[in-house]
Amino acid sequence: MLVVLFLAAFLWILILLAHVLALRNKVITWDFRDSFITRLAATILVIILIYSVAQANVFSCAVEPVCMETTTNVTQAPLYADHQSCSLPHYIVINSCLAFLPIVLFLRLAIIIKGALLLPMTVIFCMITEFTHAPLFSCYDAQVRTTVPFHIFGIVAIYQFLLAVLVQSRQVEWTSRLDFLWNALGKR
Repeated sequence: MLVVLFLAAFLWILILLAHVLALRNKVITWDFRDSFITRLAATILVIILIYSVAQANVFSCAVEPVCMETTTNVTQAPLYADHQSCSLPHYIVINSCLAFLPIVLFLRLAIIIKGALLLPMTVIFCMITEFTHAPLFSCYDAQVRTTVPFHIFGIVAIYQFLLAVLVQSRQVEWTSRLDFLWNALGKR
């Protein structure tokens, strides 16, 4: 499933980039970027496909069979031979941050739409942290003996990244509006 989602996301982005390249070389004349609705639909589909790849990546993690307290360094412990081994919960937090990054790239997307896309993504990643992958987090806490449980740290980190993306988006909107006003004043 993960490979199929990755291929779908990759092919969709490849088709969009090939379309833009064909437009620049004047091979085709129809531009999906001319219509706001088609541009918005293509952008949202790219974001959702990349998010679904990150989400499937989290769900395809093999569950650690037994949680044993160890005196060795957890990060240097040998991993399973399986490529789907995710013995550290950092993987989920980093995956959520990487799922948020494509939204930053779309500068013309309004902050309301970015927020509407980011909020459910954040809630789902937090629910994964709290419910479906809770044993992974509690096992890590038991092995490392943390003072602050890592699932709380993970949720705080995910929300901080959400706020960082939204603040950056707002700053881009302010900057583009200011550029427009300066251009309008310069043309007088």
